[in-house]
Amino acid sequence: MINNQVKGEHKFKGLNSGVQGYKNYKKLYPKTKLTRKEYAEILEEYFKEARDYILDGGEYTVPFRLGTLKAIKVKGDLKKLKVDWGETNKLWKRDTEARENKQLVYHLNEHSGGHYYKIHWVKNNAVVRNISRVSFIPVRGKAGLKGKLPAKIKNERKDYLRRK
Repeated sequence: MINNQVKGEHKFKGLNSGVQGYKNYKKLYPKTKLTRKEYAEILEEYFKEARDYILDGGEYTVPFRLGTLKAIKVKGDLKKLKVDWGETNKLWKRDTEARENKQLVYHLNEHSGGHYYKIHWVKNNAVVRNISRVSFIPVRGKAGLKGKLPAKIKNERKDYLRRK
């Protein structure tokens, strides 16, 4: 971490992107021969390994004592069903009356007995002030953690422990 910290500024600020992280790395280690591209490849490989570990049922400990990440199984609440926008858009293309009435199609998760799965951040041992105001949002897309979780459950019939 860089020590010239402005009052009120968090010491981890600037580590949220590969570009800024590389700049900070170069400040700490100016004699390094590691290029920005190599740095990005290392980060990408590291996060792929962490993602795969979580998806295989592991509990990943986040560095700097920021807690742990794990995949969990949660019983779905019928009052809070998630909208299946893909199916809703297909319905609206087929049926103009459904579109006018804003009829929605919901995920019932019948394949998993009404359960849904999510990546859960356990903050119990984290040492950050106001950690209840901090959130973790997994990356979407096929390569991201949020995109790979449903595929893993459907293709491999992976089942995770229920949340306590």
